[in-house]
Amino acid sequence: MPDMDKRHPTSDPYAFERLRVLKEFQPFCQGGGAGLFVALSTRAPSDSMHDALTKSAAALRWGSDGITFISRNGTDGDSLTDDALYQLIEGFDPICLVICDTESAAACASAYHLSSPIDPRYRLAGRCVRVFDDLEAQLETEHGRESVWGELKTLPQFPF
Repeated sequence: MPDMDKRHPTSDPYAFERLRVLKEFQPFCQGGGAGLFVALSTRAPSDSMHDALTKSAAALRWGSDGITFISRNGTDGDSLTDDALYQLIEGFDPICLVICDTESAAACASAYHLSSPIDPRYRLAGRCVRVFDDLEAQLETEHGRESVWGELKTLPQFPF
């Protein structure tokens, strides 16, 4: 059996699909391309949100580059349609999904054809999901940061 560390990443069909999705949706994605821990927001994350979620992903043992950020409004001025958002999430097939604002939660519910809103703690197609009304605003206070971390640390740690 070949040494797994020496194989080309595209010899793994899941890694190949993630690379394909990352390339197709590049204007909407930032961060690590593994796509196993994903943060979805309406706009690109601010520095404080980026840092807080990156540190949280590292603390949960996903690695310092273990988080992929998806912004529904891309760097090219386009916005993700419901179908594109569905394809992007399913293509990455994350284990953890953090939804950073109510608009993104509504878009995600629409993309998955859900009849009710996504709850703050949810399982979506087998994924652990945490939803925040406005993660950016919560990170502005000590109490908010503690509340955010309290929710994030309930997500699975890697390796399981």
